[in-house]
Order: sequence, then structure tokens, then C-alpha cells
Amino acid sequence: MIRGHCEILDDLAAVKAAFASRAEAQSNPSPVQPGAVASASKRVVLRIIPQKVVSWDHRKLGRQY
Repeated sequence: MIRGHCEILDDLAAVKAAFASRAEAQSNPSPVQPGAVASASKRVVLRIIPQKVVSWDHRKLGRQY
């Protein structure tokens, strides 16, 4: 779980950069889909600035969950 602040980026360049970043991060990198680029002006990017990160390990529960 991540707790933090959220920035809303509605800049067209930020949205297109986010699309490109996600396309490159795929296991099979592919170009950004034309439909996504066409709708970029209607979208926003939510950037989370983490302040606290919580993680847990289910193995420590001894399979009693």
C-alpha cells in the first residue's frame, strides 16, 4: 500500500509521455496505440508522490489467512 499525495497533470505533453512510458514498460514493447494518442487531450495523469509504503509477507502468517 502506498500513501502519499497525488498530482493531477493535465498537460498534453505529460499525458503523451506517460503513454510512451507505459508502452515501453510492457514485456513486448510496442508503439502507443493511435486511439490512445487521439484521446490524449481528454485524459490526465495521476502522479503519486509516496510518503509511506507498507508491505507484508503472507508467508509469515503460517498459511492461516
